[in-house]
Amino acid sequence: MAGGYRANSPHNQKERVVMHALIYRLSLAHRRLEKEISREMQKAVPDDVRLSRLKKLRLAIKDQLQGFLPQPSTHRDRSMNGAV
Repeated sequence: MAGGYRANSPHNQKERVVMHALIYRLSLAHRRLEKEISREMQKAVPDDVRLSRLKKLRLAIKDQLQGFLPQPSTHRDRSMNGAV
């Protein structure tokens, strides 16, 4: 099959490695933000503006990470709805 898609092609393998590296880096950034948020919240007088900024960054990273994950199906099994 000339020019066809090959799941194990070197190009596809390179893409997977790059994707895994990106997911790993995003996960590290998310964890780092979690720690910074926790540290800020433990202060006697937390900086609300900084907390808000950190939480927005954390949410943006979470959204990016979820973009790489398969989304759950919204299709329900008919037997669960009582239909036969």
